[in-house]
Amino acid sequence: MSKSAFECHFKGMNCGVKWRFSFWSRAANIVPMTMIRNYLPLARRYLAILAMALWMGGFTFYSLIVIPTASKVLGGEREVGFVTQQVTNWLNLIGIGALLILLWNTLAERKKAGFLVSYGLPATWLVMVLSLIGLFFAHAWIDQLLDTANHKVLSYSHFFDRHRLYMIIATIQWCSALAHLLLILLAGQKVGGLGSQRETELVTS
Repeated sequence: MSKSAFECHFKGMNCGVKWRFSFWSRAANIVPMTMIRNYLPLARRYLAILAMALWMGGFTFYSLIVIPTASKVLGGEREVGFVTQQVTNWLNLIGIGALLILLWNTLAERKKAGFLVSYGLPATWLVMVLSLIGLFFAHAWIDQLLDTANHKVLSYSHFFDRHRLYMIIATIQWCSALAHLLLILLAGQKVGGLGSQRETELVTS
């Protein structure tokens, strides 16, 4: 490559670097970092609510709508039970991902929230974690009584006892999830002094 060609090539690269720098500088002016920081808590809570909707919303819809409807269509609860066995596995796995997102939100909210939110979010999160661990063990305990190949229950008396335990744990988890969701909503507002003072000032200023 000749000297003149090299200079042209170098100048072209330099122009490209300047153009990219200018582009990002203008983008930074259009979307200032203060705006991003102000809306990040909203985006974080939005993601937390979506995670709760997928996890607990899926559980609620399946329990209240799908199971009774499927029992009527299939003519019994046994076949539906084997479907539920697979569905609850997925719900519990979704719960792991949801709890990780909720942990991120909980740690962020504790730094600037009021008393109720600061202690309520981690408390309800911990209850959901312990409940999920209990559900994994209870699910494996129930699976021991199921013959999935032939769709048979090996012992109905033991099955109902273990299933009742599973439902009690799931109900505790569901109630703590509802409380956690309410605290997420309170975290972004000043409701009787319970929400975030700092973020309320940002919104009203």
